[in-house]
Amino acid sequence: MTDSNNQSGDYISPETIKGIFLSIFSLFAAFLSFLFSSVKKYFLLLILFMLAGLLAAYAYYSFSPSYYKAEMIVQHNELSQKTYHQIIGGLNDLIGSESYAKLATELKISENSARKIGLLEAVSINNESLANDTSTKKNQPFKINAQLSDNKIVDTLQLALVQYINSTPFLYNLKEGQKKIYSDQLLFIEKELERLDTLKEKYNRYVLTSKISATFYNNDFDPAGIYKQSRKLSNQKEDILEWFNNKSEAISVIDGFKTPFTPQSKKLRAILLRGLLIGFLTGFFVALFLALKKLTISAHKDLTR
Repeated sequence: MTDSNNQSGDYISPETIKGIFLSIFSLFAAFLSFLFSSVKKYFLLLILFMLAGLLAAYAYYSFSPSYYKAEMIVQHNELSQKTYHQIIGGLNDLIGSESYAKLATELKISENSARKIGLLEAVSINNESLANDTSTKKNQPFKINAQLSDNKIVDTLQLALVQYINSTPFLYNLKEGQKKIYSDQLLFIEKELERLDTLKEKYNRYVLTSKISATFYNNDFDPAGIYKQSRKLSNQKEDILEWFNNKSEAISVIDGFKTPFTPQSKKLRAILLRGLLIGFLTGFFVALFLALKKLTISAHKDLTR
């Protein structure tokens, strides 16, 4: 008997569910009606706020300083692209916090030049952020973008950025160690090549002064092996010299900053749309506040009668 009563009490009829949904829908419809009537009643106020937003946006655009945009393509042969993104990002954080004295110290430039840098960022060749780049490939190119208030510091900034990255303690010590290893290898190869050249010279002189065929050799002396070893060492020497030319620094410049002659400014259309949206939202909430205030006062008067 008790179980039957519990089941009857827990049961919710379809009519009850329907009533709940109808109540929610009615409240939502009433809310929308209130919003619509508020906007309609204070429509002129809303228009005024939107016009004010447009005017403020245009004033911001007019007084915003123009800037020069420059990009440099570099190639890295150590670390990952994401790490270089973080290195450049650290410099950009100094710009964002207006720590120009610290930025000048890091880049070894004047504070006056540092104040003329508005943005620094490292991006892929396709201008995509390197923040989430997971590639571990080396010898890949990427871009360093800069926004400057003065195009005369382009060359100074390029040199400062390259030196800053290449002189970071980890990369500097890594490259100095590699240079020592390759220098020792190069010295050994050059001595071996000199010794082999001497052997080849003696062998050729011996062939010219004897009646033995140039193709004759015994197990103790193989002239073909001398030339093969000489060619192998020459190839190794070429690879090392190429490393010194292209990979002895952590990053090397492929295409440096070009001095821009025409300044750029922020896009007017985007700024106006943002101002219009801010004006609309501000006007909308003001209108809603006034309508609610009026409704509250009216309800209060009805209760005190």
